Amino acid sequence: MMNNFLERLMKEHQHGLATLSILDDAANRLQSNGFVEEEYNRIRNAVAFIDNDIRNHNEREEEYLFPEMERVLPPGGPTGVMRSEHRMLWEALENLNRSLEHVSAESPGEKLEDIYTNARQIVSLLRNHIQKEDNILFPMAERTLSPEQLTRLENVDKELFPNG
Repeated sequence: MMNNFLERLMKEHQHGLATLSILDDAANRLQSNGFVEEEYNRIRNAVAFIDNDIRNHNEREEEYLFPEMERVLPPGGPTGVMRSEHRMLWEALENLNRSLEHVSAESPGEKLEDIYTNARQIVSLLRNHIQKEDNILFPMAERTLSPEQLTRLENVDKELFPNG
């Protein structure tokens, strides 16, 4: 059975992937149909989810999981790549937020193309990132971390999420 901390991260990835599908669909429809408030709001909601839920998720990885893994893996290894991808995500999200601020029904202009481009970058980056964590990083953590390290992660999970 997988470690509860890692299992929670994987479940959160599923919510992230669902949100990315919504973001992807809404961005495609905005690009095809021009400014539609409903699609614009879907993008805004996806951005809020990423900025809150995914940001908290990434911070937990960086604060708890990555340091444990870095005790047994070479520095700058897989966790270095994941940290770098987290930074790229926040940069892309900032770009998308800027694009969203400058578009409205009255003046969609070229910002719609920026919204589409930035949204597609986030979708691609985060889908690939989640795939790497679920299929490579988390199984690697299960294999390489000591029982004591895995117990520490279990305890973090219980502390952060006392109600399961």
